[in-house]
Amino acid sequence: MSAEIEQRAHEIVEDLRADIDFELDDVIARIVRGLPEDYFKMLSRDDQLRQLKALLAMGVCNLSEEIMLRSDDGQQIAVVARKNHPGLLANLLRRIPADQELIGAKIFTSTDHDFIIDLFEFKPIEKSEPAAPVEWVDLESTVEAVVNKVGAPIDQVRDFVSQYHPGNRILSSPSDVADQFLVCLDSQRTNDTAVRWISVGDGASSRVTVASSNRSARDVFRKTAEFLAMRAWDVDQAYLHDFPREQDAHMAVASFLVAGPTGDSNSSAIKNSATGDSELQGEQMSNPIAAELAKFL
Repeated sequence: MSAEIEQRAHEIVEDLRADIDFELDDVIARIVRGLPEDYFKMLSRDDQLRQLKALLAMGVCNLSEEIMLRSDDGQQIAVVARKNHPGLLANLLRRIPADQELIGAKIFTSTDHDFIIDLFEFKPIEKSEPAAPVEWVDLESTVEAVVNKVGAPIDQVRDFVSQYHPGNRILSSPSDVADQFLVCLDSQRTNDTAVRWISVGDGASSRVTVASSNRSARDVFRKTAEFLAMRAWDVDQAYLHDFPREQDAHMAVASFLVAGPTGDSNSSAIKNSATGDSELQGEQMSNPIAAELAKFL
């Protein structure tokens, strides 16, 4: 390479670096401001850096396509996308590997709805190390708060909470844990799919919780996402847990924070039932949307 060409190449690199540095400052600030607090609590620093690099590439290059990132061990796939919209989650669930067992998921939407990060966790091919014992000193306040909400015996609630990983974000929200506890009881009692649909805030958003012991975690998550897409509900946050139970059984529980048409508040439904007679929750109004979702599942 001649000295003249080498000089021109060097100048182009310097101009490009200066241009990117200028754009990066603005893009990085906007991304960090937009990420929900739970994102920083729940993910490792390495995972955050990989996903933030993808967001930077999308921002600097103005990409509209999703970027899919697979972890080195193949146990996690992260999808970074611009603009959340009804049907996005259902579409992504059709595209992730079908030959791997989905055991968990987390969905994070930026506060300005400018981007979304979807994380999917798959069952390890080989047995993983046993989980560390739960430190009850860290969880007792959550257990007590859930007991106050559902009125169940403290030992029963403690056994349920022990199934979460101690670092799980949901443990900081007794309301979410209470919803999952009650919907699991409903599913156990009827041996069928159970749904709770509760309006939050000003009624424009709803908290949807689904539990099933006779469907795979992937099926519960996918079918619920498809239903929400058909009803034009926007998924702002979502969490999927696959709780192991006795004799190789399991309980798939999915929670969604959705925005869209206003529904009835404090409502629940059991599949193929007009109402759900939760012994712990007392009398509740039947929610037509929850009943419709339960039937769809």
